[in-house]
Amino acid sequence: MGLGRKKFNGDKYELVMKFWNLQTKRLLRTTKVYSGDFNSSAISPNGKLLAVNVDTSILLFDVSTMKQIGKLTECPEFINSITFSPKNQFIAAGGNVDPIKVWNISNEKPLMTAEGFGRTAFSPDEKTLIRDNTFREIPNGKIVKEFQGRSPLVNTVQVGSDGITVASGGGGTIKIWNLQTGVTERPLQYRVWN
Repeated sequence: MGLGRKKFNGDKYELVMKFWNLQTKRLLRTTKVYSGDFNSSAISPNGKLLAVNVDTSILLFDVSTMKQIGKLTECPEFINSITFSPKNQFIAAGGNVDPIKVWNISNEKPLMTAEGFGRTAFSPDEKTLIRDNTFREIPNGKIVKEFQGRSPLVNTVQVGSDGITVASGGGGTIKIWNLQTGVTERPLQYRVWN
């Protein structure tokens, strides 16, 4: 599945989904989903939901029918990151300047707001929201762990399938953390080529 946007009518965009057979690499279908202004999207781990930031909300679509089935409101402005929790229970969204917000998908209600900005990840048990080096308890937002030595600008954060390894990257550095000990195991330097 691929997600793309095509500009039309001034500043508005058309959201288009493309579905491919990965084995044959053949395009199966193209579906127009929505017209509006959008910045970010994510597909749930179970492959059933698509979340798209459109204007000032996050729209939820059933992937099999591409019908809108929900809408999350009270969104931060300038969303550039949407993240589903591993068991498809929560969605987190954040941007460059606003706090991060978490919603419960089943009732579409905001669950918590956490200060900070940028990319997020959930712990495998869905009890913790990870942003950079800060670990916050869901749903109260209390900081339960804070690691030292973070990068000055974090563009991405991911939790490994082992549930222990966390990678964060930005500002020319990728750091690999142990979620249980808080130790930075392997800082890697990289250079962005223009």
